[in-house]
Formats: sequence, structure tokens, C-alpha cells
Amino acid sequence: MLLLIMAVAATARAQVTPPMTHPALPHPFWSTDNLPIALHAANETGMYSDAAIQQLAKYDMVTIEKWYTLCGAKHPTQGAPECDVEAKMYETFNKIHAISPATLNIIYLNSMFDFAAYKLHGEMMKLEEAGKPAFLRDMHGETVILCNDGNFYCGITTFDHTKDYVRKLWMDTLRNATKQGHVGGTTCLCFC
Repeated sequence: MLLLIMAVAATARAQVTPPMTHPALPHPFWSTDNLPIALHAANETGMYSDAAIQQLAKYDMVTIEKWYTLCGAKHPTQGAPECDVEAKMYETFNKIHAISPATLNIIYLNSMFDFAAYKLHGEMMKLEEAGKPAFLRDMHGETVILCNDGNFYCGITTFDHTKDYVRKLWMDTLRNATKQGHVGGTTCLCFC
């Protein structure tokens, strides 16, 4: 009987899946014991100057907003995807990183509002043109169009995250940001 119990216990132990170990999460270069010095802004008149980039490199965190550059800051009708605001952000983040690799660069990429001056919006339009509905639609099948009244942008479409190809496109944009622009995070992940 004892042998049978030992055999059952040994079999049970052999079938137990070992716990999964997760890699250590990355840590910022600053401590939350003291608030980091951070900037969340954009230059609506153009790219940041070299002097401004020298200043930005002194911050612990830098977030660049959606209306970066004159093309991205058009009101009330937004600029077009040709503005490629993301590329302008990456260029600036790369310059900051060259001066201060410890600065955490954050891209403003809204998970709800599909701002037209982003290259991402052009990719969304390509999906639509290919017959793959990418924009959120109302109960009548009409594309939902919003105004972001805080920034005076109108004609804003929204992402339909129920579609796997929209989620993939959005996540690929984030992956691209980390590869090309020394981006360490995103802001406004506001699934509303």
C-alpha cells in the first residue's frame, strides 16, 4: 500500500508543470522616490531646434504630442498622413537619445482617436480601400466621426479594435516606434 501511495505521489509530481518564469521587467533610470522631470508637449511651428533638443535631453522623460510640426498642427481640419508625424517624432527622439540615452522617450499614440496627420491613418485608409473595414462604425454602418474639442481637431475617425488586422496595425506601429525612434513607451492608451 505504501508503495502504491509513493508511486501515485511520484506520478503526480512528474505531471505538475513547473512554474513559468518571466523575465525581469525593465526599470527606468530614475526612482519613484523622487519625481522625475518630464515634458509632455509639441512644437506646432516645426521641428525642435538643436538648442531645444539639448534642453529636452536633460529631462528624465519626454513625450511628444500629436500636433508636432506645422503640418501636424493644422486646425480644425487635420493634416494628411503625408505629414508622417511619427517619423518627425522618431527623428527628434533619436537626437535626444544620442545626447542622453537615459531619457525615456514616449510617443503620443491615442488608441481611440485616429489622427489624420499620422502615417498610421494612411495605413487605416488603405485597409478601408481594400474592403477591410478599419474605422469604428455606428449601428447604421456609418463611420464614426468625432471632434476632439480640447484640441479643436474635427473629422477624427476611430480605430475598430474588434478587427484583428486593426489591432495588428496599431501594435506594429508601436513596435516600429521602439525600433526606429528610441521610443520606450506610449501615452494615451485610452481604450474608452
